[in-house]
Amino acid sequence: MSDPRGPLRIDGWTDAMAQYRALAETVNARADRVRQSLMDEARQTAVEAGVGQYLGTALHNALLARRQGRPWQGVDYHLARRAQWLIERSYEPGRLVERILARAHNRLLAPLGAPRVEVRS
Repeated sequence: MSDPRGPLRIDGWTDAMAQYRALAETVNARADRVRQSLMDEARQTAVEAGVGQYLGTALHNALLARRQGRPWQGVDYHLARRAQWLIERSYEPGRLVERILARAHNRLLAPLGAPRVEVRS
């Protein structure tokens, strides 16, 4: 089945793809640096909280134990909650990149015949 808008226009496609790829590379590199910074801070905060640098199990178990009324000795729960908050925020750069690249795709490639991408808010 053919696209109702017609075939993909080749003229300008190479330039538009080059612009899109350059933007994607730059934005992804920045997002990776922000994500890594957040995770480094979360890891350091978890160590200061007394649950160690392994963010997955120990932090989760410490927070869960407190909710169940059996807090761990030597854990600063204010810092543990902050570490959890930082981990949750570390996903935001990726979500922002998705929105930026979807808009760039719609602006650069959709006019040349590529299908539009839904931009999530």
